[in-house]
Amino acid sequence: MNFNGGTLQANPSAASGQTLFNANLTGINIFGQGGIIDNNGTTITIANSMQSPAGQGVTAIPLTAGGTGYLGAPSVVITGAAAAWVRRLMPPLPETAPGGAVTGIVITCPGTGYTTNPTVTLLGGGGSGATLGTVTIGNNASGNLTFPGGRNHVITAANTYTNGTIINSGTLQLSGAGSINYSSVFWISNGAIFDVSQLAASTWARVKPSRRWHCQWPGHRLLRLPDLSRRGSSRRQTVL
Repeated sequence: MNFNGGTLQANPSAASGQTLFNANLTGINIFGQGGIIDNNGTTITIANSMQSPAGQGVTAIPLTAGGTGYLGAPSVVITGAAAAWVRRLMPPLPETAPGGAVTGIVITCPGTGYTTNPTVTLLGGGGSGATLGTVTIGNNASGNLTFPGGRNHVITAANTYTNGTIINSGTLQLSGAGSINYSSVFWISNGAIFDVSQLAASTWARVKPSRRWHCQWPGHRLLRLPDLSRRGSSRRQTVL
């Protein structure tokens, strides 16, 4: 699964504690535009690894000629090392723009694993004459991951995405093997909670103290820590 600026929202009528993603997913890529996972007022569990996209992706598919006679957007077929996802801009319809030319191609997800420029062709649409320039690839980047919603996001997997973690509202909780220690910066909004109290005292450094922290002011931002002096069930709470 891939995030590149989109939002995934939980079903509020589902049972509290629902696992958000299918267990068969091998990974969740967080591309440069980032992603939003909204618990939508219900507690959700995220048991899949969220990671930065590997290698190179498609960065541009230039249009050199729009062609004529297109009644709908043609299909964009990409042949190469890995899959990229594109959104085709709807071409002008003949009644509103005589000639029905293709107006452009916007990449919504670059894909991963490209080592050479892929081949791209246009199929269908009812017209002809649209041509493409040289397709380019470039290094993929990771974006921020945002967690809104009034309840809990419970993370139980080790995650390796490298950009920011934004807790807009509710609680982001690490539990079990959960970690986000590759995230480079943390933002905690007013009233939001980052809860690591369910981790063993010896492992709560899965959130590296060298990371940058940003907390909105005024308001209360709560960091829940395990008891570092004992191995019991006591908790410590620190207001940031």
